[in-house]
Amino acid sequence: MEVLTLSPSSASARHAEAILHAWICGDSSRLRQELESSCQLGCSDVTRDRPDERLELLSAVAKRMIDCEDLSAPAESNPQIRLCVRLLAHLAAKSKFD
Repeated sequence: MEVLTLSPSSASARHAEAILHAWICGDSSRLRQELESSCQLGCSDVTRDRPDERLELLSAVAKRMIDCEDLSAPAESNPQIRLCVRLLAHLAAKSKFD
């Protein structure tokens, strides 16, 4: 059986997608859990030897979302959430360079 290893960029896409899924579904406990775990990625072992901007961006976005007063607010009415959601969508997008 071959072991599958994820590149840091794949990890950022996977985590961004999980955050977006929880946010879209309105699952606030899952959203909080995904945000908290993503906050740790910017300073994880994966990035110590070789900084990964995508993981650092994911971590920064997660921290910013945690600081939002109302995560259930629609993105259209909250510019901070709108920016975070757009950045997460960018990170979650499949790239031909991944």
